[in-house]
Amino acid sequence: MAIVLAIIISLVVYLGGGWCAYNIYESFQDIDTMTIQGLYSSQILTYNLVALAFNLLFGWLAEKRGEQFSEIFIWIAIGVPLATWAVCAYILPLSYGASILNTIINIIVLIYSATVWLSREL
Repeated sequence: MAIVLAIIISLVVYLGGGWCAYNIYESFQDIDTMTIQGLYSSQILTYNLVALAFNLLFGWLAEKRGEQFSEIFIWIAIGVPLATWAVCAYILPLSYGASILNTIINIIVLIYSATVWLSREL
C-alpha cells in the first residue's frame, strides 16, 4: 500500500508541481530572446528543482518523525536531480530521450524519498 501511495504522490508532485513551477517561471522570462537550448535547460532545471525540494521535504518529514537515515539519502535527494539536470541539459543532445530519461530518474528518486517518508506513517 505504501509503495502505491508513494508512486501516486511522486507522479503528482513531479508532473503537477513541475508544470505549475515552470509556468510561473516562464511567465517572468522574455522568451523572444532565449534560444531553444536555453528554454530546454530552464525547463529541465525547474522540474529538477521541484524534485529536489520535495526530496528534501520528504526527508525533513521523516527526520521530524525521529527516523534516522543514512547520508546516502542526502546524496540521492540532492545530487541526483542536480546531476541529471547537468547531464540532460548540457551533455546529452537536445532530444526527447534526454528529457524522458531525466523524468524517469527524478520520479524514481521521488518514489524512493516518498517511500522513506511513508515507511512508518501507514
